Order: sequence, then C-alpha cells, then structure tokens
Amino acid sequence: MTSRQGAVPKFAVQPSASLRGLRFLKRLGAVAVVLAVPCLTRPAAGQALTIPNTFVAGTPAKAADVNANFTAVATAVNGLASSGKAIVAASGGCGASCPSLAANAATTTVISVSSVSITVPAGGSFVVTFNGFAECDQSTGNVVDLGGQILTSSTAAASSVGVGAASARFTWAASAVAYFDFNMNAQAAFTASAGGTFTFYYNANNQGNGGTPAACAFYGGSMTVVYYP
Repeated sequence: MTSRQGAVPKFAVQPSASLRGLRFLKRLGAVAVVLAVPCLTRPAAGQALTIPNTFVAGTPAKAADVNANFTAVATAVNGLASSGKAIVAASGGCGASCPSLAANAATTTVISVSSVSITVPAGGSFVVTFNGFAECDQSTGNVVDLGGQILTSSTAAASSVGVGAASARFTWAASAVAYFDFNMNAQAAFTASAGGTFTFYYNANNQGNGGTPAACAFYGGSMTVVYYP
C-alpha cells in the first residue's frame, strides 16, 4: 500500500492490528444487534495495550463490552500522548455534512466519508480511528449492504472485512419503520519507513450481496491518528 503523495514513503497495513465494530441501534422498535469486533493490540515503547474483550465472528456482542474496548484504547492513547511518546492529530470530522450513498448505488460507487492527516519527523507506526454512523432510509430499498474501511486513498473501494473495516448488513420486509442507524466505527494500524505527511481516509460503498441497497447518509465522521516513533 502506498501513500497518497508520491514524495512521501510507503507504508503497509499491519494485518494483526485491527478493530472492527458494528452496532445496530434500537430505533422505532428495531432490535439491537452487534456483529463481530476483532481485538486490537498495539505495543508501544515497551508497553502493551490490552483489550479487555475479544469477540468471535458471527456471534452477538454486548454494547458495554464494545465500549470497554474503545475506552481501553482511548486511555492508552491519552497516556502516550501526555508522556510525549505519541503525537495525536485529529480531524474536525464531517459532522452533519458527511457524504451520502444513493439508493441502489453500484459497488463501484465509493464515497470518502472523512479523512485525517499527520506530519511526522521520522518513520514509525500509526493507529487510525474512525467514529461515525450511517442512517439508512428503508423506503429507498430493501437491504442495507454497507462496507466501510480506513484506507490510504480517497477512491479505493472499502471491504466489509479485514483490517480497518466495518460492515452493516440488514434485510427487512415492508413495515412502518422509516430509518435504521448503524455504528460504523473502525480502527487500523499502518507503518511508515520515513517521515513525511500522511493522509488516511474512511471510505464506504455497497458490497453487492443482493437486494436493492437503501440510501445511507453518514453522520459524525470523526477521525484520529496516533503516531508511535
């Protein structure tokens, strides 16, 4: 995987460091469902980041356990930043003005929801976090089939599995419910061989698993990147 600008060094995804979360929020009588959230472990300067809960793909997970994992990451990151061992850069996020994915959009239609940039003096590692959710309009289709992923290009297609990925898959019959909300939080780790300016993106697109995908708008869309020298 290469950096956005040709002048900056290459950086590669670390496959073992990922955190993927999906939480189907209860809204207008909908049942809450949480999909798999793999464990993220990121050592830094001799310290080990311990994630309290590990989840198995395809099994439900409690929202409290998912939140506990995020809290553990935030605590470790804040401690590193205050000790001078890490540099934290945060984007303002897209807030209420995030891009939307049109109804029945092709899998090749990619939207770049949010991004964050950081300039570092030397090579090292990065942990990138996205926090946001998708609100999907039931009246525009019969499925939600989203994949979201942290990537290094604003045009690269997102996967629903793997490093830095999140997914939302839901099918419904005709009913009075108008909207569904899906937590699309994600984390990913990258490395750089030398210093420079790096930009990371959270992209989203439909995954092509059948049905007519509903229109989905993103909200929140904040991103942070932590640099470990």
